[in-house]
Amino acid sequence: MRRGTWEPRCGPPGPRVDWTESFRTFAGSARSAIPACEGRVFLRYGLRAFHITLAAGCLYLIYSMVTSFLSPTELAELRIPSVEELPPSQPSFARYEIVGERNLFERRETAPPAAPPPPPEEELEESQLRLRLLGTIAGPDHLSVATVEDETSREHLHLRVNDQVGEHENVTVARIERMRLVLNNNGKLEAITMEEPETTTRPKQKDKRREQTSSNRRGRARGARNADRAASQRERLMERVNRLKSQKRQLRRSRPPTSGQAAVAHAKNLLAQVRFAPAFDSDGNLDGIQVTEVLPGPLQESGLQSGDVIVAVNGVAISGPNDLPKILPSLAEGRRSCLNTKAPDGTQATHCWDN
Repeated sequence: MRRGTWEPRCGPPGPRVDWTESFRTFAGSARSAIPACEGRVFLRYGLRAFHITLAAGCLYLIYSMVTSFLSPTELAELRIPSVEELPPSQPSFARYEIVGERNLFERRETAPPAAPPPPPEEELEESQLRLRLLGTIAGPDHLSVATVEDETSREHLHLRVNDQVGEHENVTVARIERMRLVLNNNGKLEAITMEEPETTTRPKQKDKRREQTSSNRRGRARGARNADRAASQRERLMERVNRLKSQKRQLRRSRPPTSGQAAVAHAKNLLAQVRFAPAFDSDGNLDGIQVTEVLPGPLQESGLQSGDVIVAVNGVAISGPNDLPKILPSLAEGRRSCLNTKAPDGTQATHCWDN
């Protein structure tokens, strides 16, 4: 560019301006050329300023790192106060009882009512009857059963509540319990208690071979022989006792019953063939015993039917079930027995059979 002329550095080259021209012409040409390159000039100088600032920051960072490495700052020692260690302990349950006492959910549990204590066993006098209680099935009155042995006749009786006890007319069963039988003997309560089985334990024989020392071998052998001999003697004695018991049992079975016992047993078998119920007249009074069922046997063959009312047996008047024990002797005696009955239509009849 020649002296006295001005040419812009950016953009296409413009025409040459002579300095000798008027200032007005120069100012107008400059005003038209500057806006075309203003953005690029500012961008260039802005990037340069950013680079200079970034370089200064890096230099400052390097300087800080070098100075901190050459002269480190010592930190004050951190001191933690010591705490006394307590031994581990397990809290007791009483510590948490207050939670249950607060009743958080407003719920109070009441303890269930205690079961009533069993009634005390009534003290009754032992019965003097020759009866031995063999076993019981205790429960409701209509299900309870007791087995009793009559020591006089050696007969086993199966009794229920309100049953008559064997040949004893005024003795009935009042109550059946687990280990005893309560009887009503002419209005007086008596008890028959079951005998508890005796448990016998054979003493254990000490092993003398373990108790004595090896220096006394002869004594140990002698003791062992004595123990074996005693055991063999005991076994022979038990065998003899069992043999005598079996012989006694066979003798008792082979012995024929007496005539009285056989007659009473025959009378009971006859009564077992008939089911009875009390009969009442039009006024509601007892009027004999009504037959409800007749099983096959001599009574059925004699013509006795269900619905007949028995009014007399061998001449003994019958007014109700309580008179049944009276007819046992009459049925047991004699070779022929008769029943006086009354039919539902009022017809009276007599039924006889041979004993």
